[in-house]
Amino acid sequence: MTLEPISELSDDPVWTLADVVGAERASQIEATGAVRFHAVGDSGGGRYPVDKRTHDLTFGGITAAVEEAQKAVARVMNDDLNPLTPGWSPAFCFRLGDVVYFDNTPSGYHAQFYEPYEL
Repeated sequence: MTLEPISELSDDPVWTLADVVGAERASQIEATGAVRFHAVGDSGGGRYPVDKRTHDLTFGGITAAVEEAQKAVARVMNDDLNPLTPGWSPAFCFRLGDVVYFDNTPSGYHAQFYEPYEL
């Protein structure tokens, strides 16, 4: 799948759908009568920072179970994208927050937010 380039956005605080996804895609979406998008939050990976039994700090460390769950969600989200039906496919992904986690460094961020979703 080839992703579209990100549109240049103006300084105007009011954006139309066409400003975000382009005029052609906006027309296809408008023809369906609904806009579809993915919304995700709390999407980083890693163990809970405090061990409930010992109360030790355990920052970072993506467990196999967490990683597998994230990959399962990413696969389903990816399957929703269909370039043959752009009006019915999600137009964008809306990040709801919780994106600063236990290892807030460039390498830590990458490991927590990109690696679990690489397919």
